[in-house]
Amino acid sequence: MAQQLKTLLSITLRSLENLTSRVVIETLQAHSDLTITPPDEYNFADNTVACYRYQDGTWRPVGRSTPHCDVWIIWIDGYALDHRSMGFQNELEFFYATQEFFQRNLDNGNVGAMYNHPQTERNTLKDFLADLDSDEFQVIPSYLLQDFDHLADIFKTKGPLVVKPVWGGQRQGVVKVTDEQELLALRDQDLSNRVAQLFYHGPEKRLWITGGRCLQGCVHYGKITPWSDYAPDYRLLAHDQLPASEATADVKYAERMAAKIGLCFGSVDFIGDRINEINGAGAGFVMWNLGKKDMGADARPLLQAEMMRLIGA
Repeated sequence: MAQQLKTLLSITLRSLENLTSRVVIETLQAHSDLTITPPDEYNFADNTVACYRYQDGTWRPVGRSTPHCDVWIIWIDGYALDHRSMGFQNELEFFYATQEFFQRNLDNGNVGAMYNHPQTERNTLKDFLADLDSDEFQVIPSYLLQDFDHLADIFKTKGPLVVKPVWGGQRQGVVKVTDEQELLALRDQDLSNRVAQLFYHGPEKRLWITGGRCLQGCVHYGKITPWSDYAPDYRLLAHDQLPASEATADVKYAERMAAKIGLCFGSVDFIGDRINEINGAGAGFVMWNLGKKDMGADARPLLQAEMMRLIGA
């Protein structure tokens, strides 16, 4: 029997029972020699991580060490952590510190392979979209903001916008600018590390990526937004229920984006026919149908297969 690979999994302890995280953990635990290392317990100064091993039915701390493994899977990126309590001025400062930490351990040979690669995760930030040809990659035109005057100029020339953090999630910090009043409400806001996207309309789509391929997705009609609740007629459909021409085009652009950034696992999100976000570490592979209060879409088997491929199982 071949020796199992030593794997590290970056995940917060409070995320262990998350539906998607559970599949990742169970797969890696069954097919590799698994150690968990929470991102809120990295020590960037001495290049060590806290290690947890599964013992007596639970995950127990077993000390600290320099990362040494065959495969390091970055599953939770740490966005939801209290970054200020960890000594960082903002969430992006923490993000870049973690990516430098990962890259350093790749470069010094401590880690055989890392998924997603640090550069891939950097390219899931929303300012990456601002550097792309919006038509070639079918993205919603996006602009990295300099200050309020820059935002006002974009609004004047481009029309309604959505302003969001460069690194974010769960709709936090996202606001719309569709009139002068909404624009002026941002005059005294710190708009550094914010992007503006054209206000785009259409159903929200998530196309899951595993191994650079898109094999499953879902479509929300009337989903909750930062400024509106679920529509009375909200519904969730499997992506392959769309007209063939629309579904094929979505998959084409999702896979083009995945290839551009080297995405092993994650998702590409659309509004209508254009990409508005890329998700890497921690992307949920389950969608709930709130109308029926059941699991409307479940791509975890695809993720499980990808994890087994990454560790050679």
